[in-house]
Amino acid sequence: AGNFIAFSIAALINLPGNALGSTATIIVGTRLGKGQIFQSIRQLQYIFVLSNIGLCILALSSIPSAGFLSSLYTNEPEVIEVAKQLLWLNALFTPFWAAAWVVPAGLKGAKDASYTMWVAMASMWGCRIVAGYILGIWLGFGVIGVWMGMFFYWIVRGVLYYRRMTSGRWLWRYRPPAA
Repeated sequence: AGNFIAFSIAALINLPGNALGSTATIIVGTRLGKGQIFQSIRQLQYIFVLSNIGLCILALSSIPSAGFLSSLYTNEPEVIEVAKQLLWLNALFTPFWAAAWVVPAGLKGAKDASYTMWVAMASMWGCRIVAGYILGIWLGFGVIGVWMGMFFYWIVRGVLYYRRMTSGRWLWRYRPPAA
């Protein structure tokens, strides 16, 4: 129950980031379609920074209110405590979220979807599922361990996508529009 509550609240916190991810796809694709390479690079970086700052502010504000937000779903103290711990962990790892989710949305706008797909699949199976299973089941950390596997997944995804964004290799498919 605490997992469901924390996931519901975290999804609300991440909502602006999801919107900015969709925006990144549209803006990058539009700019590249118009031949504005520098603008697409600059705007993807701007959207990344904006989403990271905004999401971190929201996540930090959720720390003192985690218990209250959780109590809106249930009145069971054990469930509220689990949800609080998960929301605190979510706030701690939020700085990686924008790189893991907003940046690949912009890369997809640049027709770099195959790279984002392979990274997403490999990191999902290699990190989220395997690490979550090891931490949650084998080592007995339960739902906290499963969420730690998810955060490890965010970190690996975020690092790979951020490196792709800063390297400029995501523009390899770009062809200037015919005049």
